Amino acid sequence: MQKQTKANIKVILGLIFAIIIAVFAVLNSTEVTVNFGFTKVMISQSIVILASVTMGAVLMYFVSVYYHYKSKRDEKRVAKENKKAEKLNDKTKDKLTEEIKTADNKLEGELHKVPDGVSVDEQNDLVDEENSFLISSDDKQK
Repeated sequence: MQKQTKANIKVILGLIFAIIIAVFAVLNSTEVTVNFGFTKVMISQSIVILASVTMGAVLMYFVSVYYHYKSKRDEKRVAKENKKAEKLNDKTKDKLTEEIKTADNKLEGELHKVPDGVSVDEQNDLVDEENSFLISSDDKQK
């Protein structure tokens, strides 16, 4: 459902609930004694019912506002923590990428070192041996 439709349904249900409470209060309109501790008051039971419902509604409103602001505050805190974690993740990723590149370059340099005095044919044979070793290592890993 759309937000507007949900809002309309809530308003309609609220009005129906208010009408039911008003009818209930009117049906119970006898005089009652309300003891406030320091004084006693004779008042219509319907006024007591309506006052109780009103105080309950106001209390629920304040509770919902409190939880709404608490939720928003928590959302901001979590978003801030996520942003920090993403930055740390990016830094770590960049650092690891750089370390891998450095290690690859170092390894590449070590693999292609050829001792002095080695002929071109011997160099090619060494490269072929390196390639066959790398291929056989890949096959073993699979």
